This record gives sequence, structure tokens and C-alpha cells, in this order.
Amino acid sequence: VPPRRRHNGFEARLSEIHDAIDPAAGARVAPHLSGDSILIGYPGPAEASAAARAIHARLRGRMPLRIAGHHGLISCARDPFLGTLRPTEEGAAVVKAIVGSIPPDTICVSHDFAAILAAASPAPSGASWIGELDAFDGGSAIGLYSLRPGSPS
Repeated sequence: VPPRRRHNGFEARLSEIHDAIDPAAGARVAPHLSGDSILIGYPGPAEASAAARAIHARLRGRMPLRIAGHHGLISCARDPFLGTLRPTEEGAAVVKAIVGSIPPDTICVSHDFAAILAAASPAPSGASWIGELDAFDGGSAIGLYSLRPGSPS
């Protein structure tokens, strides 16, 4: 299927995001495009929050940037065309639900992400409770935290 050309600068923004993502940051699931989102998997919340804050610092104000994070068991499959590990739609559902509910220029994470980040760090995590998001699967609500830009991870 040939790709459809976008005339709204989408590809230019993707190029900026590509340049902002540090390939040496230790991603376990390589950055990849999933619809209009870029998904990346890190070993844990500390690495993910450091990457999110770095990307946010570099791109803030340049585009409608929404960064979301979740920690948990994520269903993944090996992409048969590229040979790389990718989250399934089910595996990416929580983070996509978060990113779909937050305003531009924010970093928001799930309760699980914020709890692991706080427990693993001797310094304050910079995560602040902002509310709950209805679960996409009809289950328990997802606790939502704002991750302060520039805070230590």
C-alpha cells in the first residue's frame, strides 16, 4: 500500500522528533510510528522519564507535543517485516488512552509508572496527581500523574 502524503508538516515534525530521540538512551523497544504516535519502550520508569523530559525540553513549543508513559506488562510481537519487537494494539492501549486525554506540552504517566518512579528514586520524582482516566477496557480507572519537565528522574 503506497503511503499517503500529508500536507500539514507531519513528516517534518517526525524528522524533528527522530533527531530529538537519543538512540543511545537504552530503549528496549525501538522508537516506531504507530498511527500518529511514536511508541518507545524503556527498561523502567527512570529511563523512560529521563527520555521523556529530554525530548520535551528539546521540542516543547515547536509542535503540539504530548508525552505519555505507562509501566506494566505490555503485549508485544516481533514485526515480521522489520524483525523488531513492537507492542500490540492492546499493549499500547493504556499509553494511547493517556496521550489522547492530555493537553499539548505535557508529560503524563499512569499511577503504576509514577509509583515505581517514586519508589526507585531517593529524590522527589516530580510526579503530581491530576486525576483519573476511565479505563479503555471497562476495568478500574487509570490514575493519572503529571510529570514535571526538567525534574530529576
